[in-house]
Amino acid sequence: ASRLESICEPGQVLISHATWALVNDQFKCKFEGEKELKGFSRTFRVYTLDIKAGR
Repeated sequence: ASRLESICEPGQVLISHATWALVNDQFKCKFEGEKELKGFSRTFRVYTLDIKAGR
């Protein structure tokens, strides 16, 4: 979570693909692409969570 927080914009909520799989039917989410996170050699699928919109 802290690694995602380190790459997000102010007011933005980023979530991992694993979290997206749990909440995508309850919240509006937008795929932001594959992002590099500190300490990992691979990229991660990252989504923006719109907590105001819901579904």
